[in-house]
Amino acid sequence: MMALQSRLYEVGIYGRLSKEDLKAAGEVSRPVTASLSIEHQVSILTEYAKEQGWIIRQVYTDDGYSGGNFERPGFQRMIEDAKDGRINLILVKDLSRFGRDSVGIGYYTDEVLPSIGCRFVALSDGIDSEQEESDALPLLSLLGDFYLKDISRKIKAVLRSKAENGECLMAYVPYGYQKSPEDKHRLIIDEYAAGVVRKIYSLRLQNTGFAAIARQLNTEGILPPRAYWNRRNGKENAKGAYNLWRDATVKTILRNDVYLGHLTQMVTGTVSYKDKTQIKKDEDEWIRHENIHEAIIDQTTWDAVQQIDQKKSIKVSAPQLSLFSGLLVCADCGSKLTCNTESQRRKNGTVVKYHSYHCPLYYQTGRAACSSHTIYELSLIELIRADLEKHAARVQCDEQQVRAELQKRVSTDLPDVRFLEQEIMGLKKRLTELDGKFATLYEDKVLRKISENSFDLLMINYNQERQQAGERLAELEKKRAAIQKKFLDIAKWTKLIRNCLGLKTIDRELLEELIDHIEIGERKVIDGKKQQDIKIVYKFVGSLDE
Repeated sequence: MMALQSRLYEVGIYGRLSKEDLKAAGEVSRPVTASLSIEHQVSILTEYAKEQGWIIRQVYTDDGYSGGNFERPGFQRMIEDAKDGRINLILVKDLSRFGRDSVGIGYYTDEVLPSIGCRFVALSDGIDSEQEESDALPLLSLLGDFYLKDISRKIKAVLRSKAENGECLMAYVPYGYQKSPEDKHRLIIDEYAAGVVRKIYSLRLQNTGFAAIARQLNTEGILPPRAYWNRRNGKENAKGAYNLWRDATVKTILRNDVYLGHLTQMVTGTVSYKDKTQIKKDEDEWIRHENIHEAIIDQTTWDAVQQIDQKKSIKVSAPQLSLFSGLLVCADCGSKLTCNTESQRRKNGTVVKYHSYHCPLYYQTGRAACSSHTIYELSLIELIRADLEKHAARVQCDEQQVRAELQKRVSTDLPDVRFLEQEIMGLKKRLTELDGKFATLYEDKVLRKISENSFDLLMINYNQERQQAGERLAELEKKRAAIQKKFLDIAKWTKLIRNCLGLKTIDRELLEELIDHIEIGERKVIDGKKQQDIKIVYKFVGSLDE
C-alpha cells in the first residue's frame, strides 16, 4: 500500500469535442448527446481520479476543435503545465479525445510526456503509460487517423455534390445578393446593394478610376460590403478605415461574373485533411453554373466594362524591395507606407529617379481616409544616419552610462530584481515544504494516524496554498525573465549601435538589424516652415526620443 502511494499524482483532465464528432453522431441540428458532451467526459474522469486518490489540479477543454490538429488552446495549455511541473498525469476518456492524428499522438505519448515524467491514461481504452506497453495504442492511433480522413472525404463529397446541384455554399454571399428565405442555398437580389453595384458599373463606364469610385461611395456614406453585411445581420462593425470602400473592393466587384447570374464554386480547398491551409485549385476542378440566379448586370454592360479594363491595363514588372519597405508606418492610421518612384529629367538630359513613401489608405479610399504622409527617401536616409551616429557617439563615449539609463527606463514598470529573487526563493522553499507535508499526510492516512475527515480538510488547505504559491511563483519568474531579456537586449543594441560611428550611408541590412519601424507623421506648415514628426523605434530598446 505504501509503494502504491509513493508518488503524488496531480492530474490534468482533458476533454474535447469537435464538429466532426457531432456530424458522425448525426446530432448536428440537435443538442449534443450526453455521452458525447465535454461535461460527461469530465464527470467520468473526475469520479475516477477521486477513486484513485489523485489530486485534480486543472480541467482543460477544447470545444469545436478537430482531433487532427494539436494546436488547440486547451491542449497546448495542458502540455505547457505538464512541462512546468504543475501536473504530472494527463487523464482522458479515450485516445480519440486526446487526438486523431497517429503521428501527433505518437509524438506526445512516446516523446514529450515521457521526457517530462508525465503519466498518460486513456480510461476507456485501458491505456496507461505506467503499465506494460499496450499494443492497442498504435492501433487506436491509426484508427483515429482513418476516422479523420474518412470524415473529411465524406464532407468534401457532400459539399461537391451540393455545388454540382447548383446550391450556393458561400458563408458570405456576394455583395448585391442575399440568401433566399425559402432556400438558403439560392441567391436572390438585395435591391439596395444591387443598386450600388449598378452604380459602380455605371461610373466605370464613364472611365472613372477604381479609387475615384471608392471616393464617391465613401463621400455619399455608402457602407462597403462587409460593413453592410454586418449591419444587415446585427453584427458590430469595425471602426475607422475598415468601414470605407477601397479601390481593391471596387475592382473585385467589377470583375466578378456572379453579377451576370453565374456561380463559380470549389475554387479553393485545403492541402489535406490534416493541413487546413487554403490553396487555389486548378480551374478544371471548379464547379460553374451559368444563369443560375437573377443577373444584376446585363451582358452588354459587363463586356463594355471589361473592355475598359483591358485598355487601361499596363504591364508592370515585379516590384523590387525598396530601402524602407515594411519599415515605415503611418502615424495616424497604422498602415505601412508604400513606395513611389518619380523620374525627373535634368537640363543636361539625364533622368534622375526619386523614391518617396506615402500612406496607401489615403489613395485606396479615394482620399476619403487619412492623408498622404509623404516623405522622400533621401531626406529619411539623412535623418536616420544622423540619429544612428548620435547614439553611436554616446555609446562610444560612455557605454556603461547609456546602458544604465536604458535599463532604468525599460524597468520603471517592473519590480526590483533583488526583491523578486528573495520572494522567488521563499516560494520555492515553501512549495518544497508542502510537498513534504503531502507525502507525510498520505502516510498518516495509510497508517490510520489521522481520520478521513482530517485528511480531506488538510488536503484542501494544502492544495489551496500550493496552488496560490505556484501561481505567484510563475508570475514572478515571468517578470524576472522579462527583466533579464530587456537587459540582454540593451547589451545587444549597444554592441550593434557602436559600429555606426562615422557612418557614411545606410543599407537595407543595417536597417533590418537595428530598426523595428519608423512612424511617419503628416507634413505641416508652422510659422511658414515645413515640419514633419518622425519617430524611430529601434529593435531591443524602443523609441529613444526625449
